Amino acid sequence: MKSLPVRFYRAFGMVIRSELALDGIEEIPECATADVTVSNGPVPAALDGLTGEGRAVQLVPGRFLFRIRDVAAYLVENGETITVERVPGRTDSEVSVFLLCSALGALLHQRGMLPLHASALRVGRRCALFSGPSGAGKSTTADALMRRGYGLHEDDLSVVTAGPSGEALVLSAFPQQKLWRDTLENAGGAADGLARVVAGREKFAVPRLANFNREPLAVGRIYLLSPESETPFSLEPLAGMEKFRALAEATYRFEYLAGLGLSGSHFAAVSALSRKVSVVRLRRPRDFAALDALTDFLIHDFSTWGSE
Repeated sequence: MKSLPVRFYRAFGMVIRSELALDGIEEIPECATADVTVSNGPVPAALDGLTGEGRAVQLVPGRFLFRIRDVAAYLVENGETITVERVPGRTDSEVSVFLLCSALGALLHQRGMLPLHASALRVGRRCALFSGPSGAGKSTTADALMRRGYGLHEDDLSVVTAGPSGEALVLSAFPQQKLWRDTLENAGGAADGLARVVAGREKFAVPRLANFNREPLAVGRIYLLSPESETPFSLEPLAGMEKFRALAEATYRFEYLAGLGLSGSHFAAVSALSRKVSVVRLRRPRDFAALDALTDFLIHDFSTWGSE
């Protein structure tokens, strides 16, 4: 049997050996060892002994099965392997879109890492994280700040880990942003020539290699985005259980944890992070017209970090 070409990538501090071309991750030279292996192959129709189940997913401790109709099925095991059974005719690009969201989220949890649904920007030697549900404006806010000179550290998915001195560090991964057409056009750009993230949707992959930060950065502050129809800009510091709940809710693919048997370890990780970082609720107008004023507001707040 003819062997498939193999590529190597680095993301979230992991070396990934893959038989699929993975869009949006920086490729690296061949390595002797890898932390994660991605391969083509058959996956089971169902998992035995289910401890969790949801739309298109099945979970047991150490195993995660995820299906996207008409695209592929993904089996994630023990934080080490992802096996992909694709629908005939589907390309690596179509398959990797879903591998690098839900399947990767499950793998990060299996490895004991803490992924947050957040975008991150480099601010000096630290980073600002912008978290919130889909549509809250994480990437739009980050894009506006990048136009003021701030570098991308992560888009949409940020992994937090403990540094050598116990500080909270954010690992980098993808040198690209996923932006909706209206965000691109509001910034004076265009979607011409950009790949759609998913066929038929008006969301595009925007390469950001020029100002992408590759080294881990300490958390400066986590901003929970709360867009409202009409509101002045304001920051509300969170503390205690409110802060803990906000970080738990910001966890990427939080709904997988119970089925994976990881609720206890996740509780400990969020508790530890809550003691180390500043978390604020950022209330802001929803419309694009307020973006310039929002960036001014945030840049001023960045300047206050040194006094904390």
